[in-house]
Amino acid sequence: MFTLIVAWAPGHSAPYIQGSLPKSHADNEDINIQNAPMMRALFWYMAGTMVAGACFASDASTTGGSIGNLVPAPKFLKGSIKDNIYSGPDHYFSVRIPHDVGSYEYQYTKIKEQFTDDGDYLSFGPAALDQCIYRLDIAKRHTPNAARVTLDASAPAEIDHYKSLLTPAYKGELRQTAHAETAINGRRALYYKFEQIAAPGRLVSHQSVTIVHEAYLIEFGKAVALVWVQIPQLKTAPGIDPKAFAESLVIRGAIDTDGYYRFQDHPVEIKGPLQNTCFLTDTNSSVDFVASGGDWRVAGQYAVQVFKQTPQVSTKEQFLSYCRSGSVARFIENDRKNAGFRFKVLKTEEIDLGGRAAVRGVGVDRDGKNPAVFLVTAVLLDARLVFASLILSLDSAKNTQLDALDSWSEFNRWVSTIRVPTKESNLTGAPSR
Repeated sequence: MFTLIVAWAPGHSAPYIQGSLPKSHADNEDINIQNAPMMRALFWYMAGTMVAGACFASDASTTGGSIGNLVPAPKFLKGSIKDNIYSGPDHYFSVRIPHDVGSYEYQYTKIKEQFTDDGDYLSFGPAALDQCIYRLDIAKRHTPNAARVTLDASAPAEIDHYKSLLTPAYKGELRQTAHAETAINGRRALYYKFEQIAAPGRLVSHQSVTIVHEAYLIEFGKAVALVWVQIPQLKTAPGIDPKAFAESLVIRGAIDTDGYYRFQDHPVEIKGPLQNTCFLTDTNSSVDFVASGGDWRVAGQYAVQVFKQTPQVSTKEQFLSYCRSGSVARFIENDRKNAGFRFKVLKTEEIDLGGRAAVRGVGVDRDGKNPAVFLVTAVLLDARLVFASLILSLDSAKNTQLDALDSWSEFNRWVSTIRVPTKESNLTGAPSR
């Protein structure tokens, strides 16, 4: 079980409306868009294997809302909410809720949930005055065939599936008004925007209403997520902007069953560093791991960053020359500056890492708000430069001679697991991401 690091951990970073329930609104449900699991059907067709999709399944459970449009209905969640962040029951993903817990809008928010081995579905809304519906549909990639289904190949079918269900639900065609490639937290994404005229009685009695739909299809490597927010053009603004809702999504579980984390865009894999449950956050070229509970001060924060080689740094000799010019020292000094650390280099040295050229070093920040040690190892891995690091509370290291780099046995063992994906790992249900 993996999750996002606490917001302030070292890293490379709605108004409450008073009033009664709107009496003029017809019942605005998260319509049973749940009849044909979108991504499950999609990947059957495209990959010849079932990979994903709770995706709007008809047996999603509903909780919350109102009783007779008069009083809030109780919420019995399968997942959990803490600090206005919703987490699924297995903590596979988390996302910001549209309205703060305890607010008037949240009290009346209807929530739908479904969780399977192949995909998860979640929706919020409608609420009290906010009649938006915020949907999250996650499809997991389980097999090598599924991993070969690209975002571009899957997008048309996924978008068309939603349109085919929303059109009869609101008795109006969806007209596309925008489409673009974008990025959400450094991950490749596709953005769509539609307008739809809902027939009288579908949202407001005796009156048609324009609905704006904004959707983000986001590539997570081990999964694809569809965020779909529908916004009726009424007087109440959305509780959360669609892009902010998409940006709040964190998908966990990126370590495969063999214990290895695999980068999506690079031929690099490494063992998960912590034996106990750990949390992680990643981008296409970096990953951070921290112990369960999300506080780096407990057992340290491990990280890996991957860079493509340049023609000037492609051989062992060039790599060592690059490191001797101070690259590892500069990395120690600068990599965590944005998190408020000012590390001073204690030592760097060249080593052999399983037959590969590598350089390691250590820095210390004794005077900052959170005194810490920073261990770094740089290794030349075929077509990539890999920097593995560990930031550790100075209190945790007080019995260790800081510049005795051989004594950091746990970190050194973890670094030794860096490797190019093996043929076996691609055949055992743990495909390279």
